[in-house]
Formats: sequence, structure tokens, C-alpha cells
Amino acid sequence: MMSARHASVAMQSLSRLVAAAAVGLVMSCNGEPSSSVSPRLGAPLGARATSDVVVSSAAPDSAMQDTTIDVTISGSGFTSDMVAQWALAGVADSAQVRTNKTKFVNSRTIVANITISATATAAKWDVVVMSKSKGGIGTELFTVKTNGNAKAISIPISAEVKDTGPAGANRIQSDGLGEYVNGAQGMTAEIDSYGNLQISPNNANSTTPPQRTLKFDFSAPIDPLNAYRPDESGQWNFKIKTTVFGNPRIQDLGVNGNPVSACYNATIAHENSKTHHRAIFNPSSDPMSTSAFITRTTASPATWAVVSDGPCPHPNAGGVWSQDLVKRNAPLVFRGYYDLRFSIVLRAK
Repeated sequence: MMSARHASVAMQSLSRLVAAAAVGLVMSCNGEPSSSVSPRLGAPLGARATSDVVVSSAAPDSAMQDTTIDVTISGSGFTSDMVAQWALAGVADSAQVRTNKTKFVNSRTIVANITISATATAAKWDVVVMSKSKGGIGTELFTVKTNGNAKAISIPISAEVKDTGPAGANRIQSDGLGEYVNGAQGMTAEIDSYGNLQISPNNANSTTPPQRTLKFDFSAPIDPLNAYRPDESGQWNFKIKTTVFGNPRIQDLGVNGNPVSACYNATIAHENSKTHHRAIFNPSSDPMSTSAFITRTTASPATWAVVSDGPCPHPNAGGVWSQDLVKRNAPLVFRGYYDLRFSIVLRAK
């Protein structure tokens, strides 16, 4: 049963949900006009919740991830200019459940053709029916179910590395060539199916220089007596691991009842093919590991802010370890802690 709080939030959110769709007119397969949704943010229709529009049921009332189906929506007060949209916890998310077409049957029935993405949140979704002037919401009428046979999908991203922050110049900076885009210029920039973030050039141990680089500044050791400076002439890989703190996957922040923000473990690994030197930040044995504070800033399109100076354990502190790659079994040697401030904006592609 819907809680009073959920019902209140759902009704208050209807106007905001309406602003997430754009309406056009297309022809259905039998030649009859039907409203078609091209869901996107920032196209307000100005609708408001009204008592004469009721959304009572959806048939079928559930479907698997990675599915396209017709859903018959029943209720009252429907008009020919109405469109349907799916929302989760008061937020419309067309990247997860997209309405392809809405067909008006009569004042009590409309049919929506929807596509559920392979990574859509498995949960109870709200069904919203709206026009330019009015609308109604059926709270938690439709359930998205996990497709056990669906292949796990990584989320390609573009990563904007900020060179400065509130405290001045960041210690992890960009190469000045713009965003790091997955699959472009030899870069991997993705959030994998487990929720881990990776930003790295793909030249691995090749002697060919990478097309893109990240810049690391080790001039500020936390211990002023530490004179060790890692060799920066090789390749750097930046990773955020979601398993260390036991928090939700990055892509699940802010959805399905999860918090909008959480703390994660940041790891930066370096390999230099000439010197076979390796520096690893924050292995699991390091008690003072750098933390990344990640906040989902928008739902669709999905964006996240990643910063080192959030309310997490040991912000900005990175423990440097090194290893001789010629001697593969040589132990890691601890080299001290460094100030490693960073700020990154992630955008789902």
C-alpha cells in the first residue's frame, strides 16, 4: 500500500514530471492519430494534477528489463492529447523506461508502447498520464523485473577533470584537451556493471605514448620530510572502487531508494615501461586511503560529481606504494602520503 508521504510526494511531483517530456503527433500503425513522446528534460508542458484525471491500473503491470511492450493504462478523464511516462520515486527517467508512443483509445483507456533498458532499476514505478493542462499519477502501478539472462552492461561516460577547486589547483589535473570520452583517442572512460569507475589511456605497457594523459602533482607530501617523487613519464589509470565501502553502484545513486551521495575508495595506478616502476594508491591494506565523495546531480541524462574533499575518511590523502615490475614478486614498498585533491564531472553517453 502506498504511504501517505509517498502519495504526497507523487502528487507534488507531477508538474515536475510533466516538464520532462516533449509532445509530438504521429500516426499509429492503423492510421489513427496518436500522441508520441520523445522524453527529454527541459520541455515544460505546464500540466497540473487534477481530480478529474485518475490513473488506476496498468496491464500488464510488470515486465523484464531489456523489453519493448504495449501497456494498457486504465483510469478516467483521459483526453486525446495525453501522453504517458514512467517515474521512479518522483523522478521521470526516460533513459531507463522510454515511452515510444501513446495511443488514445477513449476517456478511460490509453495504450503506451515503452522500452525498458537492460539496466533499468528493478522496482515499482509510477505511471503518469498528462497533457498540457492536466494530468494524473498512478503510484507504483508498474514493476520492472530483473532479467537474469540479460547481459551486464557498462556505462560509457565522458569525464571532465577539473584543474582547480575551492582550495586552489588540484593535484590531479587534465591534459588540457577537453573531456575524456570512452572509446575516443585511446581512452577508457566507463562505469562498469559492478559500479566501478575507470578513466585510463589504453596503451598499457606499449612503448607508444598514449594519445591522452592525466597529470599528477606529487609536490605536496603530507609528511614534509618525504622527498620521494614518483616518475610521471608513464601511463596513469584512475579508478573508483565501489566495493570498499559497501555502498551502492555509482549508477544506482539517487534511484530505487538509494542515497544521492556516498563515499568510495579511489585508486590511481601507474606503470612505466622504461623503468618498470609502479605506484599504487590505496591498496586494501592501506589504512589511510583516499576517499571519493560521489553525488548524482541529475537523473536523466545521468551525471555525477566526484570530489576528493567530501565528508569521507581521509579526504585528499593518497598513500604511494611502488614495485619493480622486472621483479614481479617483489613486495610493494610504502613511499608516504601525498595531497591528491581532485574534482571530476561524469556524464553518461
